This record gives sequence, structure tokens and C-alpha cells, in this order.
Amino acid sequence: MTKKSLGISALILGSSAVLAGCGIASHPTAALSRTSQPQTSASASTPPTTSTPTGAAASTPTTAAAQSPTPSKSTSAQSLVREWAKVSLVGKALGIPYGDQQSYYALEKVWGQGTNGPDVNHLHYVSYGAHNAVVGFNEGVQLADVRSYNPDLHQITLSDIEAVLGKPDSVSHSAGSVLYTYNQGPYRLLWVFSGSASTVAHVDVQWPKGMVAPMAAEIPPHQAARWSTSQQTATRSRPQRRRWR
Repeated sequence: MTKKSLGISALILGSSAVLAGCGIASHPTAALSRTSQPQTSASASTPPTTSTPTGAAASTPTTAAAQSPTPSKSTSAQSLVREWAKVSLVGKALGIPYGDQQSYYALEKVWGQGTNGPDVNHLHYVSYGAHNAVVGFNEGVQLADVRSYNPDLHQITLSDIEAVLGKPDSVSHSAGSVLYTYNQGPYRLLWVFSGSASTVAHVDVQWPKGMVAPMAAEIPPHQAARWSTSQQTATRSRPQRRRWR
């Protein structure tokens, strides 16, 4: 091969290399698209993965709340009012085993002797601090006033009472307390609020007929001697106590 031929061949090879380089340089987008494609695909799949736990977490409290609703204080208080209304129809108070028209001696056998209190409206009152209770009985030793001072009563408001029982039959005031009275057949259900308090202080279930003096004539003969003796003992040894109302 002559020198002239060798020169021409070298020139042709050089030109081909230049053209190939120019082709790559003139189409940079194609090269970049091939290298960036996996990144675009990965970023597109990311949102569904991260959004799923967020959605699940947000729905969990709502589902739990719907499955196990928490009763309000008002609902609990009104349920308690219904229980009191039911037992008062038979002259009884919640938490006290014996009620109006029943013998105090029957209660004494269960709870023992209570602490002597005052004599009010022909009734002699005895308190049982351990049971949050006070009872009053007449000269016939019949219970005529049973009262509960249970702390559970302190959640009950006048609105709760009226929501269940309606408006009271009467409203009265005594020794700084407000009494809301509901007639329950031969008995009375009294909700007592102390001063300006917004919740119940205690509840009375009374037997009006048993709170009058003529009941003394109904005392059984076999109980007369015991009543006379116990009354004299109570008068001598009665401790000074505050009035419950």
C-alpha cells in the first residue's frame, strides 16, 4: 500500500470516530432517560406505602370508640334515680335492709345498735355511720323515715332527677336545705340538697302516716316495756350530735 492510500484510510477512520462521538453528544436526553427511569418508578410507588399506615391509624380510635362507648355521668346518675324511685314505692331505701312500716328491731338484729340521735316529729332517730344511714321510728317502733347518705348520691343533680321523675310534687326548705318531694303512694321520696350545692346530699323515704302521734297507741303490748326502758336510757345517755338536716 502506498503512503497516499494509508493517509486516506486514517482520515476515514478518524472521521467515523468523530461522527460517533457527535451522535452521543447530540442526544443526551436518551441517555439520561435510561439512567433516571428506575428512580422515577421508585418514587411513584412510595406514596401508597406511606399512606396506608396513616389511614389505618386514623381509623382505629373511631372504630374502638364506636365499639365501646363510655356512659356519661348523667346516664349513671339517672339510672340511680330510677332505682331509688322503684324501691321507694315499697317504702325502702337503697342500702338499708328494712324500710318504712317494718320494725326497727328487725334492723337492729342485722346492724346492731346505732347511735342515738334527736327526737323530731314524733320519731326517734338512730344513725349508722358505717352504713351511711339514719333511720327514724315511732313509738310503735315502726320505721317511718329511712335516709341514705351514700356518697354515690353526690353525682345526682336536680336535672337528673327531673329528667326521670318530672317536676317534684312540692319544694320546701328546712335548716338551710332544699327538699324536692315526690309522692310515691303512701310514701314520700325526698331529694335533699344542702344549701346552694348542685348535687344531692341525702335521700329520705318517709311514711307520713307513721310520723303522727297517734301511732303510739299501736305499740304492741309485749314491746311496750322495752320501748319505755330504751327511751329512758336514750334520754340519759344520748350524745350531743349535730342535726342531720
